[in-house]
Amino acid sequence: MRIEGEVVHQDLEGGFWGIIADDGTKYHPVEGLPHSFRQNGCRVAADVEPANVMSFAMWGKNVRIKSITRI
Repeated sequence: MRIEGEVVHQDLEGGFWGIIADDGTKYHPVEGLPHSFRQNGCRVAADVEPANVMSFAMWGKNVRIKSITRI
């Protein structure tokens, strides 16, 4: 699925990066966000797929990023 939104850093459980889509849905990239996109407020478009894994973050929908670009 394709999402567009804003990168955010969350300070929960040691911290992690997530994406809040334009529709308000929260996405947690379980394999992390590429370093070049780790900036609060960075606007991105990403192709993601659901990741059926347990996460310590318990924040948003767990996804794997297939591709990501700045917009």
